[in-house]
Amino acid sequence: MQVAVPRETAPGERRVALVPETVSKLRAAGFEVRIERAAGSDAGFADDEYAAAGAELVDAAALTSGLDCIARVARPSAEDVPARIRQATGGRGADVVLEMSGHPRGLRDGLRALGNGGWVSLLGLPSGPVDIDLANEVIFKEAHLAGVFGRRMWETWEQASALLNMGLDITPVITHRFPLERFEEAFALLQSGEAGKVILYL
Repeated sequence: MQVAVPRETAPGERRVALVPETVSKLRAAGFEVRIERAAGSDAGFADDEYAAAGAELVDAAALTSGLDCIARVARPSAEDVPARIRQATGGRGADVVLEMSGHPRGLRDGLRALGNGGWVSLLGLPSGPVDIDLANEVIFKEAHLAGVFGRRMWETWEQASALLNMGLDITPVITHRFPLERFEEAFALLQSGEAGKVILYL
């Protein structure tokens, strides 16, 4: 099967549908992968990385010839995620919310999705004050909120290493990679709220 990845053209879109690591996995599974040149540049992935992963680099005109599948980035959805979570849990809501973005909407949506008596761990750092419906989303739900700053040294590292060794795939949360000298661009992207996890590499 042949898969193609075009360069995204939506205004302000900096993501790419497949990162080089995913391309390597697809190639190992027998897929042919075709990448439009510079498709990953805005996300911090060079053409050389895709070539090293086994992708064929082509111009836009040659991208779609004889393809089975085109991989594109999904546009942000206006879907009511808390409502979907409540529907999926029979109206009960989530037992635990880990809010790691620091974005006001992330916190508000997390609290709306939370079930009665649930726990919220706040790890993300907002850029300013955040308005929440304290009465309905915290007090009446008897919710437990805990701010988390730092970690249990060594223990969490060992747990993370064990999960990775068991095959946990964390690549979906990594939206961008930049060389270290482009750190200002990486930080600006994080501050814009248009990125997930950004990796800086040497």
